[in-house]
Amino acid sequence: MKLSTRTRYGIRALIDLARNMNEKPVSVKEIARRQNISTRYLENIFHELKKAGILGSSKGKGGGFFIVKPMKEITILALIDILDGELAILDCLIDSKACKNAGGCYTRPMWDRLNDEIRQSFKRVTVEDLFNSIQ
Repeated sequence: MKLSTRTRYGIRALIDLARNMNEKPVSVKEIARRQNISTRYLENIFHELKKAGILGSSKGKGGGFFIVKPMKEITILALIDILDGELAILDCLIDSKACKNAGGCYTRPMWDRLNDEIRQSFKRVTVEDLFNSIQ
């Protein structure tokens, strides 16, 4: 399992947004510049987060993005699932058809438990936790 650049950039950019909102929207361009991320790439990430109800946006002069969901309710697991798809250490844990031995796999219970532990670990960490850890 490896987290994508999309997820890592998304989390970094969201923390940057939280630090710089100060009750007004922040432009993607500003965040992209500070975080050294392509503006177009970040626009796509923020579009997904907006669709998921985490971000809102305003257009025009002074427009940009802002966080609409309470940061304490945004888990890192949710961000991973939104930006990368369901987090799993093996494809067969999401789709049993991905493995021809899924029905009789002796190691499946171990992989299920390990996958659950990883998901729970990411679920315990929120954007608020990360935000507060850098203050």
